[in-house]
Amino acid sequence: MVLTIRSFMPSDEECARALREVRWAVALICLYCGSGRVVRRGWRKGLYQPYRCKDCGRWFNDRTGTAMAYSRLPSRFWFFTAFMVQSKVSLRSAFASWLKLY
Repeated sequence: MVLTIRSFMPSDEECARALREVRWAVALICLYCGSGRVVRRGWRKGLYQPYRCKDCGRWFNDRTGTAMAYSRLPSRFWFFTAFMVQSKVSLRSAFASWLKLY
């Protein structure tokens, strides 16, 4: 079986859910002040949950503070690349497999 990005993470929704589950597994805390008084507010692009801290008033989402924060690339690209790096596969072949899909 050849591992492709579609077989690894078929959709951005699945990647966003996995990121949310891993990132906030212990507790949902403010990334700026560390407070636990955080409220959820709607959805961003239908994928990412925005949060607002009641103590410092700052907004953040599931991608804030990660390499994906300001990227326009889909989350599944980042997940696949991280998997390839962890598996010690060259990034050149990882990007080549990504580009073959589009």
